[in-house]
Amino acid sequence: MTLMEKISFNFRKYFVNKSWRMNKYFRLMMVLMSFIIISLIIVTKLDRAVYRKNEINFDNFYQVYEVKKVQNEDRTGLEETTINLKAMFIGIIVFVCYFGLKKGAFGVTLGTFLGAILGVWLALLFPSFFYFFELVWKWMLRL
Repeated sequence: MTLMEKISFNFRKYFVNKSWRMNKYFRLMMVLMSFIIISLIIVTKLDRAVYRKNEINFDNFYQVYEVKKVQNEDRTGLEETTINLKAMFIGIIVFVCYFGLKKGAFGVTLGTFLGAILGVWLALLFPSFFYFFELVWKWMLRL
């Protein structure tokens, strides 16, 4: 058996074979790791000026007009960029976990593409959704 045959055999054995993806402990570990990574993404940069000045709180986070006004008043564009990046990474993690378990290596690629597009799309249309997650984590951590 040549070296290329050994490499292709091992590739097929470990990556094409679906047995490792069907293991319930592997699936549980993937979901838990996704939850932990999403939590870490949400927790990063929670100490922003928007929350220090109390411009967005539990009383007005669902009003899209107020959120857009706060984002437009930020001259640096950091507020909108932060929410868009968080939404993109959360979308990537969710879709990679879902499609990766369903389709394997092709699912990871598809999940990355769809997660990035849908995450940013949701952040542009419904930024209040991600501000709500940030406010909940801020309340839970008592920041």
